[in-house]
This record gives sequence, structure tokens and C-alpha cells, in this order.
Amino acid sequence: LNIFAAPVTTLDYLLSTYAVGLLRASVTTTILTLLSLLLYSFNVFEIGWYLAPFVLNLLVFGWALGMISTALIVRWGPAAETLAWATPFFIQPFAAVFYPVEGLPPVMQAFSKILPCSYIFEGMREVLKTGTASGHHLLMATLLNVVFLAGAGVLFVRIMTIARRNGLLTKFASQ
Repeated sequence: LNIFAAPVTTLDYLLSTYAVGLLRASVTTTILTLLSLLLYSFNVFEIGWYLAPFVLNLLVFGWALGMISTALIVRWGPAAETLAWATPFFIQPFAAVFYPVEGLPPVMQAFSKILPCSYIFEGMREVLKTGTASGHHLLMATLLNVVFLAGAGVLFVRIMTIARRNGLLTKFASQ
């Protein structure tokens, strides 16, 4: 069954995909938060109210990456799916998840500075160390997310328009 046979707009498709993704992320986050508390005695809520904007920024960055990945899959089919699955693994070394950006070689630090997630994890690290966060990390993450989300949106709309015009959605659904 092809969802694109129905009169579904690109916005309808994106909003429904985001709603389902938000539900899945909420369930997964709840389970992992409980497991991290039970198994590792790590309470993510030690970050306090800062947790909300950090999580929101991570979610928005995930949406942007998801839009880009979906656009590539719609345009180039299953061959692009491998790239979509590999993207988080390519980004993770630059994202400051496990260690600070300053511990990276200078070339890698430069790439980290264009990723919103690196500012988010640096900000979380700062809150855990000092109990406060400078507005710099949240501001940079938010500004970069606006750029990423806008760029991903433009790419997605263009590729969906091309795919509809060239009949790629039918081909995509049958693969």
C-alpha cells in the first residue's frame, strides 16, 4: 500500500512522521532513563531545567537529519538507506558525546563547531560540572538547528517535488 497514492501533502507526511517519531522517542527515553538510573545510578534529571532545551535541540537536530535521510532515500532508493543508517556513526565522533570538543584534533574541532549536537553535549557537560550553563551553548545549538532544519526542509520539499513529477514515489514504494 502506497501512502502517496492518497492526497497526502508533504507537510502532512512530515508532521505525521514527526508525531510518530516523537512518540517513539518518548517511550524509548523513558525506558532508557529508568535503566540508566537502575543500572548505573545515573540520574539525567541532575541537569535540572536545562534538560528541556537540550533535549528539544537534540530532537530538532534529529528531525533535520531524518528529513535529509528520507529525502535521499526517496531520490535514490534503498541504496541511500545505508548512508542514512551510517550517518549517526559518522557524526558521533564530532558530537562531544563522550569527551569534550577540545580533546579532538584541530581539524575535527572545526567540524564539531558546525554540529548543533556538539554544543548540546558540551552544555550538558558544563551543567554536570558546574551546575550552570552559559547561554552560548544553547544559543549556538539553536541557531545551528534553525539552519539545519531550514536546509533540510528545502532539500526535502525539492526532492519530493522531483519525485512526484518523475514518478519516483511509485518506484520507491515497490522496492
